[in-house]
Amino acid sequence: MKRIVLILACICTLSGCSIDDDGSSLSLSLAEITDAQLPDYFETGEIYNFPINYMPANGCEQFYGFDINREINGNVRDIYVFAVTARYLDRTDCDEATEQERTLKDIVITGNENTEYIFHFWIGEENEEAKYLDITVPVGKPEENEEPTQE
Repeated sequence: MKRIVLILACICTLSGCSIDDDGSSLSLSLAEITDAQLPDYFETGEIYNFPINYMPANGCEQFYGFDINREINGNVRDIYVFAVTARYLDRTDCDEATEQERTLKDIVITGNENTEYIFHFWIGEENEEAKYLDITVPVGKPEENEEPTQE
């Protein structure tokens, strides 16, 4: 029975491929995030949308989406945000890139008043090492003398 399933899977896989495929190839890449507008503090259980500016490499690149990775370390939530762009490789008549804005939507805040969210927005690489714009936003209204931090 396992052999039959394996043979059927191979047949389906091989019959779905065509070497005559003339479709355009799509290339995905990361775009530098230039700015992010976050609130001074979050409220537990609320849903937030953030405007984020990014710079594509050239005018042929179109916004594809955000890639988000989350890490939880005690009361700290590290959120890594990457702007992903797509480009058809057969397009060569590209205009100069201009800064774009998209909204990161439906971010649900969990955690209590002692929780901090640290957003790490990808801004490029230096010496093959990722560089980030880090913005820390606490959960709960901060004391009057505290300011949100941006590195």
